[in-house]
Amino acid sequence: MIERLLLVAIVSAGLACAGPNGQASGDAEVRGAVGAGEPGGALACPTPGERPELVRVTDLAPAVREDVRYATGDNFTGAPLPGYETPAALLRPAAAEALARVQAALAGRGYGLLVWDAYRPVRATLAMVDWAERTGNEWVLDDGYVARRSNHNRGNTVDLTVVARDTGEPLDMGTAYDHFGPESHTAN
Repeated sequence: MIERLLLVAIVSAGLACAGPNGQASGDAEVRGAVGAGEPGGALACPTPGERPELVRVTDLAPAVREDVRYATGDNFTGAPLPGYETPAALLRPAAAEALARVQAALAGRGYGLLVWDAYRPVRATLAMVDWAERTGNEWVLDDGYVARRSNHNRGNTVDLTVVARDTGEPLDMGTAYDHFGPESHTAN
């Protein structure tokens, strides 16, 4: 059941964005279960150059824990990334509301959410790409671990895990955060 709730959070917050044809991406059944987004369950994608309306996740779900790693040196680049003035998890309102519903459902089972990344400024994404190219780690780009253009920049994608509510200890998901290997592939 936890896996299903986690899938609901990921799909509703990250994949339910309406493309140029107005059609939503993601799993319709899961989007419907969460009730995320605008009519039809889709979030309208911002146009290039438009900064989406953002809210802090903890304003809607105070029990969600935040550990925004890219605002610190505790990430794969070893340095804070530009654009993260404060280590806060920001999302578009419908995505944040979906996470709040998942947090509430998990709380009844003794679990909660820990958010590692949400809205990512474009300059942070560009810094990741620069790091990969500068350090000879282009393979992270080629293998899809780091995106040259990220849906995080739209404010509707989130990196998270499930934690024990009382201790905040993350459940074992099989790999550590920012693990770039086959073990971290979503099919596993």
